[in-house]
Order: sequence, then C-alpha cells, then structure tokens
Amino acid sequence: MSAASRTPPDEGGASAPVRGGRRIAGIDVARAVAIFGMVMVHFTLADPTGAGGQVAGLPEGPRGRAALLFVLVAGVGVSLLDRGRSPSRTRTRQRLLWRSVVLLPLGLALQELGHGVSVILADFAVLFVVAAVAVGWSRRALLAAAAAAFVAGPAVFVAVATARPDVITGVAPALTDPPAQILTGLLVGGVYPLVAQVGALLLGMWLGRLDLADPRVQARALAAGAVVALLALWAGVVLNAVTPDHAPDWWALAIDDEPHSQSFVWLWQAGAAAVATLAACLVVAEMLPRLLRPLVALGQFAFTVYVVHILAMAADPRAVRAADVAGAGVRVVAFMAAATLVATAWLAFFRRGPLEYLLDAPFVLGSRGRASGVRPREATPEAADRPAARERDAQHQP
Repeated sequence: MSAASRTPPDEGGASAPVRGGRRIAGIDVARAVAIFGMVMVHFTLADPTGAGGQVAGLPEGPRGRAALLFVLVAGVGVSLLDRGRSPSRTRTRQRLLWRSVVLLPLGLALQELGHGVSVILADFAVLFVVAAVAVGWSRRALLAAAAAAFVAGPAVFVAVATARPDVITGVAPALTDPPAQILTGLLVGGVYPLVAQVGALLLGMWLGRLDLADPRVQARALAAGAVVALLALWAGVVLNAVTPDHAPDWWALAIDDEPHSQSFVWLWQAGAAAVATLAACLVVAEMLPRLLRPLVALGQFAFTVYVVHILAMAADPRAVRAADVAGAGVRVVAFMAAATLVATAWLAFFRRGPLEYLLDAPFVLGSRGRASGVRPREATPEAADRPAARERDAQHQP
C-alpha cells in the first residue's frame, strides 16, 4: 500500500485530511512545493560560503515566498489538528507547545553551523506559541486577526526600522547570541520575524476551518489569491516607479518589493501568492492523484528534508551549492529527487518521517497503549466552523 493511499490509525502521521474516504493530497503537495522552493534558494546562492548572496540565475520567485507558503500550510495544519484527531483542545495546545520546545533550540543550534543560510525553525517555534493561543478562536476572529496582522505587522516593522535601524539585522538568531538579540530577531529583526509571518499563520488557520476538499472553495481561493497577488505586484512596481529619490525612509521601507523586506507590498503579494499556490496544489492533486504521489510523500517528509539539507550545506557548502546556473540546477534536482525517493520508500513502511516523529514524540508514545479501534472525531456537515472532512493530525509541521 502506498504512502499516498493509506489512512493511518489515530496516533497520527504527516499526511493530509480525507474526505469521504479520500485524502486531500494537495496539502502535502503544497508543503512539497514549499520545501522545494527553499532548497532551490539555499542551494543556488552565488556565494556558497556566506549569507545573503544573490540567486545564481535561477528563478527568484521562491525567495521568501516559499517560507511564507510553509507558514500558511502550517496554519492550515493547526486547524486540522485541532478538529481532526486531538481528543481535546488542551491536547492540541500541548502538542503545539511541544513543537515549540523542540524547534526553538534545534533552530538556534542549526543556525550556528557554517552553511550561510537563515534557518526558519526557531521562528516556527514562536509561531506555534501564537497558534496555541489562537486555536480556540472562531473562524471570524481568525480572519479578522489575519487581516489585522497583514496591516499591523509591516507597520510595526517599518516603525522599528525607522526608529531603531540597528535592531533590524536581517540575520537569523543563533544559539550563542545574547537572549535579547535572539528575542528581537525572532519578533522583528531577523529574516523570518513574527511580525511578518504571523498573518500567514492566522490566514492558514482560517483556511483550515474551510472544507478544502470542496472544488468551489479551491476555485475561490485560487482566484482571490491570484488577483490580490497581481494587484500587490502591480502596486509595488507603480509605487516604486513614482516615488522620488528624496522620499522619507519610512515610505521607502513600506513599499519595498524585495523578498524579505517585510513591507506592506511584499507581504501582501507573497501572502496572496501562497494562498493561490495552496489552492492550485489542491486542484492539481485532485486532477493527477497518481502522478503526484511522490510529491505527497515528499510533503509528508518535509521537516526531515529541511533539516537534512541544512546539515548537508554545513558539511560541505561547495558540494551542494553552485554559483553557475547549470551546476546549481543539477544539485537542486539531484537532492530533491533523492529526497523524494527516500520519502516514498520510508513511508511505505512507517507512518511519518524520522524527524516528524520527534514533533509528536510524547503523544505518539502515549497513544501506543490505547485501543486501536478508537475512531477519530468526525466532522459533521452541519457544523458551521468545521470542514466535511476527517483529518489527520500532523498537517501543521514545518
């Protein structure tokens, strides 16, 4: 039985929700797209020994956007976890806080290695703390909070960058940094700060309350995401073209359309693009289920692949990264092909990837003694705030 077709018992895994006995594989596919984009960016830095290098001629679309897609899908997974397999909301919060406990030191430690990229795992730890607070909010409250975050987040960033530019380092915090530097990096000054990412998390949590298996929901999300992304892209081009050179610093920061600029223009465009990408993955996965099975497996293996690619770059940056287009492209394709093959083979025998078990370790071990005949909670069509789907519990992993 393939990893793309089986539905595991209650102790969980890393696959997608099911509807009417069928998995919604598009969520796993979206996570696979996100990990592919991040590996592409990290493996194609022109400077294979330092951070912040330019991409070696390959498409720059994934820069920053892949990370935001990761966050959006994580938000979807939080809502699916809460209403799918967890026996109580308290247990959901415990699971999310456990992930924070695991990811914070892991991310900070990985940042110490000499790979020259920014590790996002510590930022996910902070996001999961926020998710543990917001998981009990209504669907309307989640949407309102997401909208507010997409306005307040860049506003806070611009205000801090204008008043205290020294705080905005643009560098991911590491384990040996002073505690105050770690905190400010995670909240506002780093590469993936909370003020920039929390809107995508809350928006994903709101999307997770919808019936993502419904073609009408998929079509609306795809259309809305594409339209907003194009409008934000167009607005950024126009505003930057008409802004005079003597414009105040805060205005230049607010309309900066460069990846990771944390501006209004870039966050709105990247967030909308993430929604459109998720919706497109849902649509395509329904159309080509057999063809996309390897991507489903890769999406279930995303956390393991992420950590392994960071360790590979730390072990020998020049072996996995290149400044020329051909060399970079070959390395990206080779690594992702190998990761997909390993993921497919592993998930033929196990319910989740090796490091994915770490994200749920206390709860997986605690569930071994429970009767295997206990059914997970079923969502009912009548519930206004629940999808008509039976979800698995690990859609939230980074």
